[in-house]
Amino acid sequence: MDEVEKYFIRKIIRLKISLLIVFMIASLGIIYFLSGEASSPYFGKPQQLNSQLLKLEIENAALLKLIDSLETSNEILMQESSDPSGIFYEVQIGVFKNFDIEKYNKNLQKLHYTTVSGINYMTLGKFRDFDDAKDFALDMRRIGIKDAFIVSKLDGKRIDSYLFD
Repeated sequence: MDEVEKYFIRKIIRLKISLLIVFMIASLGIIYFLSGEASSPYFGKPQQLNSQLLKLEIENAALLKLIDSLETSNEILMQESSDPSGIFYEVQIGVFKNFDIEKYNKNLQKLHYTTVSGINYMTLGKFRDFDDAKDFALDMRRIGIKDAFIVSKLDGKRIDSYLFD
């Protein structure tokens, strides 16, 4: 074999090796494409996905803020509601027998009272949370209403009283 033939044989061997390498790389690409991420509809779209994710996170934060606002508004509405259903805690500030409360009625917008068998029961405040009612009752005692205590009501009916030191 002369030098020219050896040269062409080396070229053919290199070409075959190159083709084999290209074939192997193409095979790996096909396997990757068929088996994983490349077959996903999101393949090659990381910036678009990041942008969509950011928009969704912002929207989610806004919705969470709205939910919190609605829950707070609902709590306020429930405490100010004239609907007696559910449990409430009121702070009773006195029981008076020989006292005509009717003449003060127009000034008692937040003071609640009921009269049972000629006895007037006065409560101030209407709380859904027991700890809030307890704090308010303690404040009433601090300002001089020494008989303030908590009355529980369920569906508008008195169910229990809480005395504390």
